[in-house]
Amino acid sequence: MTALFQIVVPVVALLGVVAFIGGGILLPLFEIQEERDAKASARKVAR
Repeated sequence: MTALFQIVVPVVALLGVVAFIGGGILLPLFEIQEERDAKASARKVAR
């Protein structure tokens, strides 16, 4: 049980760090993409 715990904790911590860094990079990209989509749909509506 303790051996499993010693394996799981670092893996979860590592995944948390990767998710945090990845989120910091990916979230702005998604927001930029959404802004582009919003502008594109606004143009379609204007036509």
